[in-house]
Amino acid sequence: MSVTSFHVLFLAMCVCAGAPIRLAAETPTAAMEPEMFKAPADGGVRRWQVVAADGVVPRKAPGDEKGAGPVFAGGAVVANHGCRDTGGSVWCAVGPLGTGVAGIVAAQALAPVAGPDGVVAVGVDDSDRRAKQRRFDAKAEVACAQEQGDALATCTIGVARSGGGDATAALTFGNGFTRYLYFTNGAFMRGSSTMSGAGRDIDWDIVDGIYRIRVDDQRVRVPVPLIIGK
Repeated sequence: MSVTSFHVLFLAMCVCAGAPIRLAAETPTAAMEPEMFKAPADGGVRRWQVVAADGVVPRKAPGDEKGAGPVFAGGAVVANHGCRDTGGSVWCAVGPLGTGVAGIVAAQALAPVAGPDGVVAVGVDDSDRRAKQRRFDAKAEVACAQEQGDALATCTIGVARSGGGDATAALTFGNGFTRYLYFTNGAFMRGSSTMSGAGRDIDWDIVDGIYRIRVDDQRVRVPVPLIIGK
């Protein structure tokens, strides 16, 4: 079975289809409500943290010896794509933030993780939709440059937040051009695709509480509280 076919089968059998979740009392996720194991589209947590000290290797199927992807180190934050009970053990489909499913790992190696705002995000991130509807949680003026070599000028920014450090920012330059910036778990992930570029050629860091972001040839400085809300 191909990885893609397995993912389709796996998601069809996840807890959102009604399979009960049973975990041993000593597992990190034992106290969770069953709904939390669903995929985010069905109300589950958006992300897990790897609590296995030695990390985990995603598998294609429970018990597989061969890994389906690279090791997720202990402490790594991974995207949740839903879990299922295989008859005494629970396996969860996971992947790197911002990409698809890498494989499945045993639930006892995972625990819900709060974002930089202290919120354990559940359900689908709706910040992109709300940002494009101009339903912002915060607005501000920030420093920006639209073209390579330009000095920093002033742009307006509106931010729609979705909890857990997930947000979409609408950055509007002086000429009225708007580009959307996407954040997950407090990390800058990409910009929207425009004539300026696909939005995935990025560099970013945080210095003195300010996101310093380059996406394609554009640059912007955004205070961290605008994105995460605190």
